[in-house]
Amino acid sequence: MMLAGKPIVLFRNPDGQVVALEDRCVHRQAPLSLGRLEPRGLRCLYHGLLFGPDGRCLEIPGQDRIPPTFSVVSYPVLERYGWIWVWPGDATRADPAMLPGTIAGDHPEWITAQAHLDFSAHYTLITDNLLDFSHLSYVHEKSFRADPKWATVRPSIKSLPNGLRISRWIAGAPALMSARQMAGQMADTWQSYDFLAPGVLIMETFYCALGTAEASGFERPEAGILVRNCASQTVTATTQRTSRYFYAVALPVGETTQDACDKILEVSRSAFLEDKAIIEGQQQRIDLDPGRSPLPTTADGGIARFHRILRRLSGDNISADPGMGEIAEQIR
Repeated sequence: MMLAGKPIVLFRNPDGQVVALEDRCVHRQAPLSLGRLEPRGLRCLYHGLLFGPDGRCLEIPGQDRIPPTFSVVSYPVLERYGWIWVWPGDATRADPAMLPGTIAGDHPEWITAQAHLDFSAHYTLITDNLLDFSHLSYVHEKSFRADPKWATVRPSIKSLPNGLRISRWIAGAPALMSARQMAGQMADTWQSYDFLAPGVLIMETFYCALGTAEASGFERPEAGILVRNCASQTVTATTQRTSRYFYAVALPVGETTQDACDKILEVSRSAFLEDKAIIEGQQQRIDLDPGRSPLPTTADGGIARFHRILRRLSGDNISADPGMGEIAEQIR
C-alpha cells in the first residue's frame, strides 16, 4: 500500500499485533509485500533477507555478518476503533491521544457496515467536499435526493482543538433517501459532525418529528427523534494525486437490523461515487491550469478555517490543496 507517497507493508505478529514496515528491501529494493510472513518477521522473496517487526534485518542467507545499516523503517501503528492507524511522519511526533473516537465494528451498542473507495485526486479535494455539504442538493440529487435547503442553509461552525464542529438543522424537508423509509417522507433533520485533522469525519444525524427543530431551540435535540445514525469517514493520502476514502455507517442495536445498515451503506456508496466523478474531474481541470485559484463563496467558511488548522499543525509545511490559492484569506 501507499501512504503519503511512501510504500508500506502491514502484517501481524504471531501475537496478533499489527506491524507497519517500509515496503522496500534494503538489498535490491524489492517489495517486502511480495515476501513471506514467518514467526520472526517478514522475509523478502527476492534474496531471502528476513526483517523483524522493528525493521532490523535478522538474517542474510549465506552471510553471517549483518551490517547495522540493514534495516527498514518501522512506522508507529495502532489498531483502534475498527481501523488501523499508521503514522508516516517523524516517529517522535506520533501521539495516540490525537486519534478520534470512531465507532468500531464490534461495538456492542451499534450495528455497523464499512467500505472504501479510491480516488485519483489530491486528498484535500476530498476533505473540502466533506467540509461543505451545500453540494448535497446537486451532486446527490439522484442518490440521497437531498432537498434544496442543504444548499441554502448555512451551518454553525465551532472550533475544536484540532478541527471543527459543523452543525445544522434542515427543517420541514424530506429526509435523505438513505433514511426516508425509516424516518418517513418529511422530517426535521439535525446533522452535526466533527471534522478533525488531517481528515477524519465523525457524524451524527437525527431525523426528527416536524417541529422538533424549533422546539429544540435549533440546538441538538433531546426528544422527538425518529431515527438516528452515525457515520465515520476518513481520507488517506496515498500519493500526491491519489487518495483512499474510508467510510462506515452505524445504527443503534435494537432499533434496526444489519440488513438496514447495509442498505444505507449501499445508498452511501452510490452517493460517494457521484462525489468521486466530480472530484476527479475537478482534479483534472486543476492540473490543466494549476495557477488558477477558485473564487470562494460564503459556503467555503469551513474549508478556509480547516486549511488554517492544517497549516498550524504542520508548521506551514503541508502540501497545499491544488488550486486553493489564498482562499482562506479571501473569505476570512
